Amino acid sequence: MANFIEQFLGFIIGIVGNWIFLYLVFFIKPRIVISKKAVYNPEDDRIRIKIINKGRRQAINIQANLFIGEYQVSPLRGWDIILKRLPLSSNTRQALGVKNASPWDIPNIFTFRVSNAHKILERLNKTLPEEYERRLIFNLSATDAVSGATFVRRVTYKLTDIVEGEYGKKCYLSLPLKMNRITQKNKLISELKSYFILFFSKLETL
Repeated sequence: MANFIEQFLGFIIGIVGNWIFLYLVFFIKPRIVISKKAVYNPEDDRIRIKIINKGRRQAINIQANLFIGEYQVSPLRGWDIILKRLPLSSNTRQALGVKNASPWDIPNIFTFRVSNAHKILERLNKTLPEEYERRLIFNLSATDAVSGATFVRRVTYKLTDIVEGEYGKKCYLSLPLKMNRITQKNKLISELKSYFILFFSKLETL
């Protein structure tokens, strides 16, 4: 009888241990929020995407990548997505802290940045056939510092999801994106380049 009770208790403990392990793996994951809007700053010509750790535990091994994705009709599979990788200024982060009040703690907020934003916006704004679509694709993965569970998420941004301004305390505070101003700025830069090329070429002939 004693052996039976010991075996039964061992069985129960094993089940409870497995449930605790499954809970840690599947339910205790980083609670990271990715901004619903990407922000464009014309002054430094960068697009920013903010992430916030809203969980009670630190997140570690944060990795991100950014693409321009083009949805196309494929004769073989019916559809296809072509990706063009965009270089982030930093695509890794060692850790995100919890919400804190001290400036000395590990921040729970981080902003990923990509340069040459005007080229990205022009490409997203390019007219496509109805069956085609372009989006900015942001992939993020992070690990919970306690459970080791991994968080993986993808957010896509249409051109209308990219706004001009700066992030505020509630994730973003922005103004509508003005593509005509971006186009005019790029046109001015192109004209200035042409002028300087012509100017220096004339100097060489003198």
